[in-house]
Amino acid sequence: FNGIYGFAQLLKKHIENKEILIFVEKLIESVEKGSNFIKALIALKTTPCTMKVLDLNFLIISMKEILKNIVGEKIKIEFFLSKEDLLIKGDPLQLREVLAELVQNAKNAILNNGVISISTEKIKKMDEEKIVLTISDTGHGMDKETLKKCFEPLFTLDPRKFGLGLSIVKNIIQKHNGFIEIKSYQDSGTTVKIYFPSATLQQELDI
Repeated sequence: FNGIYGFAQLLKKHIENKEILIFVEKLIESVEKGSNFIKALIALKTTPCTMKVLDLNFLIISMKEILKNIVGEKIKIEFFLSKEDLLIKGDPLQLREVLAELVQNAKNAILNNGVISISTEKIKKMDEEKIVLTISDTGHGMDKETLKKCFEPLFTLDPRKFGLGLSIVKNIIQKHNGFIEIKSYQDSGTTVKIYFPSATLQQELDI
């Protein structure tokens, strides 16, 4: 990447044709995206993963002020947390990154005023207990084609972003033996559901 990026920058300085210059700038942008994506993956892979049994509700409560700061004053953020103990086995640091990233995405989807809702629950799915984290927003949503591509590395509709968010989020969730679902409709908001295996205190002793 460094070699391509360097030569592209040199090439840019010597091109006067505006049409060709546009292609060179797109090449530079693509190299920057690829480089940042690889750095993000390496950082994720090399970051020590400290797995422990934790209560998902407590994790969210500990981040309330951070999440409120992310969304700002114009957007309302609501919390609907289950009264049950929702124990999961995970890395608190990585799970906080997931939550912050998804709330940031929800904020970006809301143009002016709007609402972001965060809820938790325990359900039975395929005869297994699952802990579900749901984040929904009243933003502009995604059409079918965008929804199909949203987990692809480097895919983004915002030229200011590198498109790393959801691909990294999905990677972290898979490391936690969970899975993520997204439902979205254009002009009707987006709902993200993350399913974690339910854990027990005994598993904390076994770690």
